[in-house]
Amino acid sequence: SDVDVLDYAGWTPLLEASNRGNYEAVMYLINRGANINFLGPSNVTPLHDACYNDKIDVIKLLILQGANLDIPDSSGLTCRQYINNNPVILQKNFQNCRYQFH
Repeated sequence: SDVDVLDYAGWTPLLEASNRGNYEAVMYLINRGANINFLGPSNVTPLHDACYNDKIDVIKLLILQGANLDIPDSSGLTCRQYINNNPVILQKNFQNCRYQFH
C-alpha cells in the first residue's frame, strides 16, 4: 500500500503521526519509505508539524533520519529558524545533538 496516501485534508500518515507525536508510527512509516520531507497543506513538512506541536522525540527522530531543516512553510519559517527561536527546545533537548542549528 502507499504510505504517502493523502487523506481528505491533504495529509499523509507521516504528517498525522508527527503532529500527534506518535514516535512508533513515525518510525514505522519512515522504515516503509514515507517521504520524510513531504509538503502538506501550507507547505508544512512532518518536521514542521512536530516542531509546532513540541513533539521533541519526533523532532529528534526526523532530524536523525534526514529531515530537511531548511524547507520554508507558506509563511517562510523553516524548522531551523523555529528551533533557534525556541530556546527551551534548543537548550533542554538539543544540547547533545550533533547537528548545528545556527
